[in-house]
Amino acid sequence: MARNAKGEAQLGTDDLDTLRRALHERADRLLAATGAPALAELAAAAERLAAAARPLFEEEERLLRETESLTLERHAREHARFLADLAGLADAAIRGDRDAVAAVRPAAWLASWLAAHGRTDRELPGARNKAPATAA
Repeated sequence: MARNAKGEAQLGTDDLDTLRRALHERADRLLAATGAPALAELAAAAERLAAAARPLFEEEERLLRETESLTLERHAREHARFLADLAGLADAAIRGDRDAVAAVRPAAWLASWLAAHGRTDRELPGARNKAPATAA
């Protein structure tokens, strides 16, 4: 792990890729859980996805803040919205509200969000030109 000018630990591109892979693996598990008969599986998968998303989002926002990026505020709002939507999905699943879960259309929502976020990740300092594969 590299250190910035202040001596703080910071993740390199490979570390960010590892966090992104974890996010996409958890996203795939959430998609698999949408077909599970028990909504508790979906709720747990949503919570695990949120747990994988937080460190990635924190690192992305740190990079944008450190470089004084003009896109930080928008990027942070996207992250907050994703986590709020994911929490809403988990809450509906915990309540056993199949109609509310279906209304979210989890597979379409998640695939769309991941694709859009992959495009905005190109704004990150040192970003590679290609976005990671999205869950389908």
